[in-house]
Amino acid sequence: MDTSHMPLTQNILSATITELINDFEELSYLYNSHIIILTHYAKTMSKVSSLLPNEASTFTFRHIEKCLSLFTSNSKKIDSVKISLIKKTNINIQHFINLKRHFYEVLRTHQGVFSFLLTATDWQSPSFSHSTYSQAGKQTGQIKLSLNDYKRDHHIDEKRYERSFVKEYIDAPLKFPIVSYVTNSGMSAFSTLLHFLLHEGILKENVVIGNSIYFQNKTLIKGFPHIQINAVNESNHTDIVNCIKKAKPSVIIFDSLTNTNEVFLPDLYQIINFIVKNSKHDIVIIVDNTCLSIAFQPFNLIMGKTRKVQLYVFESLLKYHQFGMDRTNAGIIYGYGKDASKLFYYRRDMGTNISDSAVYSLPTPNRKFLEKRLVRLNRNATYLAVFLQNTISDLNS
Repeated sequence: MDTSHMPLTQNILSATITELINDFEELSYLYNSHIIILTHYAKTMSKVSSLLPNEASTFTFRHIEKCLSLFTSNSKKIDSVKISLIKKTNINIQHFINLKRHFYEVLRTHQGVFSFLLTATDWQSPSFSHSTYSQAGKQTGQIKLSLNDYKRDHHIDEKRYERSFVKEYIDAPLKFPIVSYVTNSGMSAFSTLLHFLLHEGILKENVVIGNSIYFQNKTLIKGFPHIQINAVNESNHTDIVNCIKKAKPSVIIFDSLTNTNEVFLPDLYQIINFIVKNSKHDIVIIVDNTCLSIAFQPFNLIMGKTRKVQLYVFESLLKYHQFGMDRTNAGIIYGYGKDASKLFYYRRDMGTNISDSAVYSLPTPNRKFLEKRLVRLNRNATYLAVFLQNTISDLNS
């Protein structure tokens, strides 16, 4: 619908301009984060290009330069648009909405292009040395035998994102003990955790789960015949605590916010506090944090308090962390506990690692912009809920 000629009150116009400024600031961050990666790639490749096949390096350089030129140009245009909006000169709302959509679509389309270009010279299983030309591409000289010489198991590309994720998105008194491992989806993150629990002998007898955890996760956990599942209503904190006291579970699994009609929000802070203070045996807490993301920060409750409790959180990286781009499937596990480092090997052995190219479709983690996006989504959801409630009330009356 063309809204360019629709009358706007001054308050609505001002609010709309503010929203558009925020949109273009987010776009600026997204473009610039990719410009930094592309620039770093170009510098790295200039050092090793003589060791690579000429066909591969020439093709890749040419197209990377095109992407870099386009992104730099668009970044400058976005800055110019922001200035126009701030000065409120020649305001045609629909024009700016169309510009925003244009810049988003250009970025999203090229994410799929440059993510493959950034790995075009890299073999999936490169030799760690060479006599004629290098198979390691931009990672020439960094390949270690039986460590990162098979990208299905582990690759250098993912480390940048994992480190940035912990730095930007996780609150903890100490961050270095927290592990983080990206996976090829949120579901593969959970299945990696599940097999880790099973093969380490942690998943035994009683398990407490939220009754409304994600349906595929529930299907997987119920598939183990030797496990007694104790499903609890997430809205009843007293029942949850009583179930934990009675069942003495080895593992507890909850969603931080359920993806169901009821949209349950279990009081995980109180639940974790209770477990930390009262558990007499080893226990592992698993939290699917896809729906709350950075709004849920549990590590301060555990670190330095007990060694009996391990906490592992996982998320789909498709929902919030791509800032609406919906470009690639990805997930992440982050956690703290005495067995945490073993997850590296379970991800390797299960083949749940993210592909090297997919990592480059993920925007560089940035808490400021993710918080702004989540606040806005929360506000919009509140507006919608209030509108629906008022409409239903009017119809009933």
